[in-house]
Amino acid sequence: MLVVIISVIGLIYTTKVVKQEAQAKEGMDEPISDNVQAHPYAKNPVFWAYILAGAVTILLILYLASTWW
Repeated sequence: MLVVIISVIGLIYTTKVVKQEAQAKEGMDEPISDNVQAHPYAKNPVFWAYILAGAVTILLILYLASTWW
């Protein structure tokens, strides 16, 4: 179920990006917002994916270590 939800969110995000790219090619590009310019790493979904994957891995290791004994 989680995979389906993530896939749908990814599909929606991808279509949004594709539309923005099409508008950029037509010369209707929007400027980068001040909020994104101030925090470029916090607004990057790749970093959030790494953080989430690391947290899930650590939680899984802790869970398996606690149930192993």
